[in-house]
Amino acid sequence: MQELTAALTGLEAPFRTLVDDSDWAHASVEGLVLDVGTWWSADARTRLQPQVTFSDAFSEAARHQGGVYVEGFVWLDGAPVAAAWCGAGDEVVYGPRADAYLGLPLSPRFCRRLQQRTARRRC
Repeated sequence: MQELTAALTGLEAPFRTLVDDSDWAHASVEGLVLDVGTWWSADARTRLQPQVTFSDAFSEAARHQGGVYVEGFVWLDGAPVAAAWCGAGDEVVYGPRADAYLGLPLSPRFCRRLQQRTARRRC
């Protein structure tokens, strides 16, 4: 967890001055995840995959009762990686195999609106 936090802080640092000079609440996606993201955990029941696409995680969240679609960063092979997963509570239900998970659950309504505006298949 500490490694992921430190790496995201380092990636976000050059953009912090932009926040001081604007009305932005967050200087970057990394900053947003650091400021309001939550930690998620995986256990033996988690369906972990070597790689999970954003669209697969989104579909899985729609199929899983109580599932939420989460976007954020995972700590994988000593580096932060942008990722998505299906969560429930604070547990990863389906997602990429990683050492740590920090992300934001996105509402189905937000995802649908984003898809409508950008014609993207994933949130």
